[in-house]
Amino acid sequence: KIIEMLETKASSALGKKMCLDLKPSSNYEEVKSWILETTEAVNMMIQSGTPPLGPIYDLSSALKLATIGGCLSPKQLLEIADSLRSARILKKYVSNNGSARDVFPVLFSLADTLKPQIELEKHIELCIIGENQISDHASPELKRIRRTVETKNQAIRNKLETMITSPVYQKYLQDSIITIRQDRFVLPVKSEHKNQVKGLVHDQSAKGSTFYIEPLAVVELNNELRELLIQEQKEIERILRILTGEVADSADMISVNLESMTKLDFLFAKGKFALELKAVEPEISTYRKFRIKNGRHPLLPKANVVPTSVWLGDTFTSLLITGPNTGGKTVTLKTVGLLTLMAQAGLHVPADYGTTLSVFDEVFAD
Repeated sequence: KIIEMLETKASSALGKKMCLDLKPSSNYEEVKSWILETTEAVNMMIQSGTPPLGPIYDLSSALKLATIGGCLSPKQLLEIADSLRSARILKKYVSNNGSARDVFPVLFSLADTLKPQIELEKHIELCIIGENQISDHASPELKRIRRTVETKNQAIRNKLETMITSPVYQKYLQDSIITIRQDRFVLPVKSEHKNQVKGLVHDQSAKGSTFYIEPLAVVELNNELRELLIQEQKEIERILRILTGEVADSADMISVNLESMTKLDFLFAKGKFALELKAVEPEISTYRKFRIKNGRHPLLPKANVVPTSVWLGDTFTSLLITGPNTGGKTVTLKTVGLLTLMAQAGLHVPADYGTTLSVFDEVFAD
């Protein structure tokens, strides 16, 4: 349950997974190191506010596809640009505490591994404006093609508008509208008049009362429009391949960024969790002893929890807890066990300063 609470504090799916994978350690040095990471995260957030953790996507499959010569989709490229922006902003957040590098050695070492790729980030943002949308500004050729498409569209519409407003054709039409079938502009013609409108039949209504006919007058224009749309797709593919090539060139750095951002998300999740619990950094003893000052069971409502002070291992090594039912014996035992496991997982504990815990090989629950 503690792990599930911690997971909600992570911003990204990768950070959440790291939280869920957290296991207590029985290695003293590792535990000390993990707790100090949490302390750094807490202190930086107290000093600078909540970190601006933007989107962090799992880019492993996209980077692999780019490096083996595939072509990334606009959505994949946008995710890469978003992740690059997140790395740049996160690096700036940590680096703003530049004078305190000695105070935050872990966070700074992770921030140092973040390598923003501003040119690539800006190039993707210039070219791609949606999951399936390429900007006109992606290339001069794309802009030219799209302008020609607009002109051709208008020419076809003008010609068909003339037909649907003509008294000769109006009586043949089911509706005075222009519609599209199979990417071609067509008119809805009554089935009994289908031979009166010369052209290509592209579709028929479910009841068979309407035929969708492309008049001969616009066949050539529709053909030209179709060619332009094919050119547009080829140009879009060319642009996507160029961007994919740039991603492939930076794949290693993007991968390192992703790893470091995930770790930072995880550390700040530990920090947010500590602040929410009003938890403190416990001292870690190398001896088999503990001293918990006003320890609070982390799963009980803050308003109802009764703090417990309990210690063992200094001048006595056995402790007998006695009292009536619902007196708090089990909660006290569970508080000791949970706080010990939290500390061994590198988390701060909900207790008062001066709390000392030890690293045990095993914690038993009956």
